[in-house]
Amino acid sequence: MRPWFGLAVIALSLVSMVGCGSEISTAPASGVVLYNGQPLREANVVFAPEQGGPTSVALTGPDGKFTLSMNSGRGALIGKHGVAIQASERYRIDGKPMTDADRQASQTESEVKSPFRVRSKIPETYGNPESSGLSAEVESGGENNFKFELSGKS
Repeated sequence: MRPWFGLAVIALSLVSMVGCGSEISTAPASGVVLYNGQPLREANVVFAPEQGGPTSVALTGPDGKFTLSMNSGRGALIGKHGVAIQASERYRIDGKPMTDADRQASQTESEVKSPFRVRSKIPETYGNPESSGLSAEVESGGENNFKFELSGKS
């Protein structure tokens, strides 16, 4: 699991608890993320409501597709959202290709003495809903199927 995704889940939980007891309007929402024309796999997608309230999160599959969910279930709040997308990968600092054993070891070793590091697969500006330039409007009864086409060098 990505450290950033863990923080997003914690934030989602805290924001959701603050709103306990109040009714919120949500709708199913999904989509696809492309990076330089190719599906972006294992990317974290976050919809942050402009009016405040709980965020919705998703992880893209191998085809770049995602389905948003909230702490209270599937979907996203009705309304306008800033969107953040982050995708990172582990790599060996010695330049050798990652093996399956390396991937397993990189999940358990301390970052200080580990021969592995993490880097963004996409430009980091996409990782913040305020700087990403990405937005979406979730509508009640709408299709709410979004396509995000990202470009640039990581």
